[in-house]
Amino acid sequence: MAVSSSWTPIPIKPAKRKPDGPPPAVPMLPLSDLEFAGCEAFPLTRGEYDRHEGRLEVWDAEIETAWRV
Repeated sequence: MAVSSSWTPIPIKPAKRKPDGPPPAVPMLPLSDLEFAGCEAFPLTRGEYDRHEGRLEVWDAEIETAWRV
């Protein structure tokens, strides 16, 4: 049994050009609205942060809160 291997290329439409200008702004959530699975939040001031020697996953200076595993 012979197999035919002919194919027809499909034309690709050119991508539509986006207008020039700045990209749309992405709203940023404050860290306090995010959830860090497996982490615990605890208060940590700027001074304590500077002296902290342990590992932190995230530190938010605005609300002086850190998250650690």
